[in-house]
Amino acid sequence: MIRIKLRSSVYVVSAMSVMLAGCGGSGSSGGDTPASVSTYTGVVLDGPLQGASVFADINRNGVKDPGEPVTTTDANGKYTLQMSRDIFQPPVIVEVLPSTVDADTGKAVGKFYRMEAPDGVYSVINPITSMIKAVMLVNPGLKRTEAESIVRGYLNLSDTYEIYADYTITERPGGVSEDKWKRFLSESGRVHNIARIAAATMADYWERASKAYGGSIPADKVAQVQSVLVEATLKSVAPMAGRVPNDGLVDLSTLVISDPGFSADQIDARLRQMAVGANASLSKIIGEGAVHMIPFKDAQGNYAHFALRDAGSSNLTGQVANSLATVIQSDLSEVEHRSMRALGSNDALFDGSLRYDSSTGEDVLGSLVNVFRWRLAKLPTAGEKMRSTIDARWLYNENAVWPNGAQIYRGLVKVGASGLLAYIKDSAQYKDGLLPDSLVSLYGENSVSGFRLGNLAMKFKPGEFGSQFGGTTSLQSLANGVVNLPQAGRWDVRRNFVGQTYVTLTVPADYQPDIADQLKDRLFSNLSTPSSALIQISTTQYTLGWYVPEGRYAELMLLNDAAFNALKDNLKW
Repeated sequence: MIRIKLRSSVYVVSAMSVMLAGCGGSGSSGGDTPASVSTYTGVVLDGPLQGASVFADINRNGVKDPGEPVTTTDANGKYTLQMSRDIFQPPVIVEVLPSTVDADTGKAVGKFYRMEAPDGVYSVINPITSMIKAVMLVNPGLKRTEAESIVRGYLNLSDTYEIYADYTITERPGGVSEDKWKRFLSESGRVHNIARIAAATMADYWERASKAYGGSIPADKVAQVQSVLVEATLKSVAPMAGRVPNDGLVDLSTLVISDPGFSADQIDARLRQMAVGANASLSKIIGEGAVHMIPFKDAQGNYAHFALRDAGSSNLTGQVANSLATVIQSDLSEVEHRSMRALGSNDALFDGSLRYDSSTGEDVLGSLVNVFRWRLAKLPTAGEKMRSTIDARWLYNENAVWPNGAQIYRGLVKVGASGLLAYIKDSAQYKDGLLPDSLVSLYGENSVSGFRLGNLAMKFKPGEFGSQFGGTTSLQSLANGVVNLPQAGRWDVRRNFVGQTYVTLTVPADYQPDIADQLKDRLFSNLSTPSSALIQISTTQYTLGWYVPEGRYAELMLLNDAAFNALKDNLKW
């Protein structure tokens, strides 16, 4: 790692990222450059973009003002900005013009959109860096590393992928090991294609938002609206991120961009939500009564929500924390009670004490080792339309207003050491420590254990499942007959922080869309990588769901009774 000390801040930059980018952050360029001038260089990507306008936003108002340094990218997407050393680490914003040429196609992009990167990042500016910056602005107080983790989760990027690298390069830079280079190439093509899709989506959303404001986004709202558009892009692109190929370029002519239903008042309501920082305490919220988490409907038509309830304790420690969450799943005629659980805690969502950390604005829930960190913001509801919070596509009446007494909280949860089973699809007993009979005979092959979820089938080698460490599974697509898939799945025996064991079955990112309809939240997006389809809690029971690994984030929306009942009555289900 390279540590660069600048004034009172320490910036940590991956050496791999700098080398892969082909140019490094900031500093004097030497030569004839005066000592009083700082030079900022980088590359602007979808593919390399020629003729994009790049400016330093010195006053940080999000618009290009007279006197601010501005330049244009060259044929390789490179830019250079020079300014006084007295100007410290300014944000750099890219305006992609309709005339800007994309090197991927050799053609003009045809539409306007903007891109940026987190403050202090200059070597690469692309749709992915724009997403990181947007997540930070939409969630005030969020650290850059936290936003990076969230974006990785949405886009199914590994924790080792160099997120600020130039994904278009094809030759290994000097100083990069063969092993690192191979790992980079295993994802860089897919990231390139994700960026292409994201760029097209951003351009479409910018056009829609401009029309919503009567043809032009007001100058005093441009920066904030940009964040809303990029956040919407991230959530639009995420469902297809796993199926994007790593080889070749996707054909954007077949791309169908989801309609976010932008209106000026809807965007303005989202801007008001953005202005709210982490200002709510989970313990106080629960103490006020029931709080409902993430209503959704699964592929089988089951309607569900999670309810957090105060068990009557004033301090919400230990025993109470173990009983905070109950899943109420209903098809509107039959109700069952199940548990949302931290892995290894068979019937508990979280285990340990709950306290509010005023220095970070987080609720800290758990033991000293297995800590879940909640950051909650109370959203404005007075006079706000439901569609300001909920996608209008799910509502009967998109003009309905939240009722008096409605309270809604936006939350981010950083998962603790146990990991989190985000949604339980089903639970059943093993027979003699083996997979259930219904799964063993999936293909009518008694010698092969199999498991099916959605259109994805997983086969285990005879006698292998349940061994000490884990192994691989062959995978088949059942969408159009039985098709053997080239990538293998993996299952691993894991141990949580108290020594309990469980098994996760990991599905490669390319195939996750095959099971997404089985286990997918339909109203709010989960910010974590939905990689696991099968979890063995003990030697006698298995459970289906999304496994959220330690350190990743889950996004939650909390609603009190008044808000939840109003939403339930206005859903198109």
